[in-house]
Amino acid sequence: MDRDGNAGVNELHQDRPHAITAKVVKPRRKPRAPKKNKLSSDQVRRNHVVSEQRRRELVRNVYDDLVEVVAGLEPSERRSEVLIYLKTINHLKWLYRRNSYLRKLLTEKYERQGKPAVELPNRLVWELRSSPSVEEEIDKQENSQ
Repeated sequence: MDRDGNAGVNELHQDRPHAITAKVVKPRRKPRAPKKNKLSSDQVRRNHVVSEQRRRELVRNVYDDLVEVVAGLEPSERRSEVLIYLKTINHLKWLYRRNSYLRKLLTEKYERQGKPAVELPNRLVWELRSSPSVEEEIDKQENSQ
């Protein structure tokens, strides 16, 4: 027995050597003290506002970066998220098609020269996975211009 008077697994059923069941007695834990908020509600609110401002600034910077690198996006379109998404998708699809076209040209060039087909590293081979809903949106966007 322990100091609290609880029997351990080895001490249970000592009078019955063939007993199959044993009961494990776990020591009781003290309940945790309630959490104390170390900040006032005003400080918590201010911290939340600052965190949200940082998050929004990060999102704005990402959109600004997209406007800079995606062909067809103009600085005046900075705040139209949907337009940025659609034009980014359109640009990526164009890059995939261009990649496919250039690989085809390379293969044809090697064939004309009687050389074996070139084996491109996987990092240079892009295959487009298509989503019909995205393509429909791009078509709508292109037709409206």
